[in-house]
Amino acid sequence: MVPPDGYPSDRNLRAIALSTNGQPVKFGLLELVLRRKSIGLLLHSSAARTKHFFIDMMAKLECRFVAKELPETSKAKFQQATQNQNESLEDWADRVLSLAMPAFRDLPEQYCTEEVISRFCQGCLDKEAGKHACLNRPKSMQGAIDLVRYHQYISTAVDGKVSRHKNNSVNAVSSSEDKISRLEKKLDLLMEKLVKAEPSNSSKPNEGFRGFCFFRNKRGHMQRECIHFKEEQARAGKEGKLNVPKERGPQNFNWKRQEASNQPTRQQTLNLKGQEVSSQPPCQK
Repeated sequence: MVPPDGYPSDRNLRAIALSTNGQPVKFGLLELVLRRKSIGLLLHSSAARTKHFFIDMMAKLECRFVAKELPETSKAKFQQATQNQNESLEDWADRVLSLAMPAFRDLPEQYCTEEVISRFCQGCLDKEAGKHACLNRPKSMQGAIDLVRYHQYISTAVDGKVSRHKNNSVNAVSSSEDKISRLEKKLDLLMEKLVKAEPSNSSKPNEGFRGFCFFRNKRGHMQRECIHFKEEQARAGKEGKLNVPKERGPQNFNWKRQEASNQPTRQQTLNLKGQEVSSQPPCQK
């Protein structure tokens, strides 16, 4: 029986040791689970009467207390991992190894090592250094770290400055205020482009080319399009003839000169008036 404090008695421990049937006992895990009250349920179960009691007990405890995520989830986390800002190469390598353990738990160690080294090089914050290390195909994690540092040292010595680090994370979180400010800047640039693309006033067509109505002496339409002219023409009928000036377009650009030539000059007007005065009879007193 299990005492009230949760620890099994010596008799039960001897029964557990004898029922293992020569199987190696994992004392670390066994000591951990024996301190829990669940051992009382296992000791009184039917598995305690079989010779494979320890194996069955470990399987049940692992299913109950050890939480395992799906292999697909672990592989997705491993493939999406990248080096964080201000994270050293050693910490990044340790994090890759910790993510690879649940992702490749049932695969050979050589394959797991190759995947870890490849993920370490491809997820480096310095893309050029990571590409350089990946192309050299290192055999160990320490070799990959040395190649990345060697490339960074050469780049600093040749260029005279540290290579730029770009955060290319896919799911980078940004606040709504930053998004609104970026949208306002884009709208301002778009408005400037539209203002520059708008034609100037000099390129607009002249309003005089729309036409001039000589029937009403107004701009904006031609005489043949004038409503008042059409009404007057319909009212006059076929017998009468409208006394309106002919429609003049751009082709008759010298119509003013023609009208000026047809009008009598001042001298001709004075001569006509003198003739009229001389033809009148003298006044009789």
